[in-house]
Amino acid sequence: MKIQTTKNDAANALASGVIEQKALDSKAASLTQKAAKTLHIDGFRKGKVPVSIVRTRYGKQIAEDAEQEVIKDFINEAFKELGVKEEDTLGSPMFLKFDKNENGIDVEVRFALRPEFDVAPAKGAVPSFDAPSVSDSEIDEQLAKFAKNYGELHDITDRALQEGDVANIDFEGFVDDKAFEGGKAEGYNLEIGSKAFIPGFEEQLVGMRIGDSKDISVTFPKDYGAQNLAGKDARFAIKLHSIKARTPVPIDDALAKQLLPKDEDASLQQLKDRIKAQIARDKKAKR
Repeated sequence: MKIQTTKNDAANALASGVIEQKALDSKAASLTQKAAKTLHIDGFRKGKVPVSIVRTRYGKQIAEDAEQEVIKDFINEAFKELGVKEEDTLGSPMFLKFDKNENGIDVEVRFALRPEFDVAPAKGAVPSFDAPSVSDSEIDEQLAKFAKNYGELHDITDRALQEGDVANIDFEGFVDDKAFEGGKAEGYNLEIGSKAFIPGFEEQLVGMRIGDSKDISVTFPKDYGAQNLAGKDARFAIKLHSIKARTPVPIDDALAKQLLPKDEDASLQQLKDRIKAQIARDKKAKR
């Protein structure tokens, strides 16, 4: 995986590179092998399903899952290159570029970094305060989000797109009726409500149905990473190909192990403790 990273300043960083097609193919092959060992298909014993059958029936879904996993690998590698951890970032990574081609996917991602301050000189001037409390309902709400994010996707065909769905779309952006670099993608999976795109983009897709095409208008933030687009009004042509929704996984120790892979004995209680600590930190930051 070819990747270059740059820290623009203490609060912003960029990662760009190429997710090579061979990485996508390798990940898809690994997922296919795994599926062949676990799928139940009539006429075959469990663990004995031919890989060719899996490819024929589930090739498209496996390709989508492979793409998502390789994107996660790209982001994790960017964190390593930048010398930061996921908890050092604010919000979700913003994709400035996501261009699929015969060689793979050209990607550019912006990260908002949690700023660091030397507070030692000011400690004596900071008044005491009560630590913020975290309710069980706040923890349960975050657990429910994790359970949904890790759930399996299934096709939706009988209703319009709504928040929380994963939309498979083609899009192309125009400024002053001219297409701009990095503003086009085909077959892109976008979770509505993830805020992965600029403000106003995802909200305007809600209500579309499979096969619909529409134009939406947005304004790039004034502090957008690409200076030639910052503050500009833009039009995006959208085509919706499919809608998928997630079935949440059970909230149990297995989910905790997925979310805390470095903790061999991770448990649901440990996960709750981590969530509680994170919510408390976020509340402190807002005071």
